[in-house]
Amino acid sequence: MWYDNVDTINKPFLLSLYNKVPKLDDIELLKTVITYNKVSLIFRMPYYADNPPTKWVIKKCNSVLIELDICVVKNISFSRKGNGTKVNMKIIKRNDELEIELNGDTNIKIVAEACMIQKIEGMITNKALHN
Repeated sequence: MWYDNVDTINKPFLLSLYNKVPKLDDIELLKTVITYNKVSLIFRMPYYADNPPTKWVIKKCNSVLIELDICVVKNISFSRKGNGTKVNMKIIKRNDELEIELNGDTNIKIVAEACMIQKIEGMITNKALHN
């Protein structure tokens, strides 16, 4: 799965949220931040957590937000097809590099040395991605 190619101390938390962690198909890309040697992708998971933490239940969260940091970027390409935010993401390990590929309303391809889940949080949104 995609999370096997991600370095993170947050991986156990991600695994605890879902009975089966969903693929990154039809996710909502909310923000892309490109700095000198890092790219941050902030996106909404395609499904809400099966086992949300108590504080998310109390807050009535209905979406899971993930911030993915991609470090030591060697190459990046970026294009837009429209104004939408839906993409499919793949994270593939090839030799000593990672290829992060997003295809959909936005197309991004990144070659980097490392990728980590920086943050996982519950959020409230008015629209559901999937039922």
